[in-house]
Amino acid sequence: MLGDDWPSPPAWQYLLVENPWPLGVIGVAAAVVLFVVGGRQGRGSLQLGALGALVAAIAVFTLAHLVETQREKLQFASREIVHAFADPFEPIRIERQIADDVTLFDTQVGHLMPVAEQAAEEARVTQYFIRDVRVDQDGPYHARTGVSVIGRMQHRVGETGFSIQAIFHWRKQPEGEWKLYRVRDLWFNGENAESLVREITPGF
Repeated sequence: MLGDDWPSPPAWQYLLVENPWPLGVIGVAAAVVLFVVGGRQGRGSLQLGALGALVAAIAVFTLAHLVETQREKLQFASREIVHAFADPFEPIRIERQIADDVTLFDTQVGHLMPVAEQAAEEARVTQYFIRDVRVDQDGPYHARTGVSVIGRMQHRVGETGFSIQAIFHWRKQPEGEWKLYRVRDLWFNGENAESLVREITPGF
């Protein structure tokens, strides 16, 4: 399914911008320790060091707040599509993230939106959790994301658990936004979902 062939972000990018909490917390903890020890020992240099550590921690959190990487943009757009399927179903939220020519399973008639709308009629998502969003950017204008979701849904038979994994292919627009243009791989409860989609969507 998603596999393990997804690259990790550069360590500096991940720690400084995408997940500043480890460095930020270390900086704050170091500031507290230096300030307390410096006060007990009457050493102004340690208290000055505490101020430096605190400033560094604030700088890390500020940088992470101000800078949004391409990975974060792709993760956000992927999560938006998943959130749009929660109760209530929000097609407009999906349409903001997709290209006009978006396809499902690489078919000429397999546009994503009719399938999404039909799926929302067949089953209502009652609970869900996004387990993972992986990113692989292939150059400045193309990328893919792997999304893994688990949850529960209500349908005609009753309520049941589900798991979904999908690979989204993205194209960067001239204005800088990423738009989903292809969903080639989609699995439902560990099985390829193409036959299920064709079953619930007449004419697909």
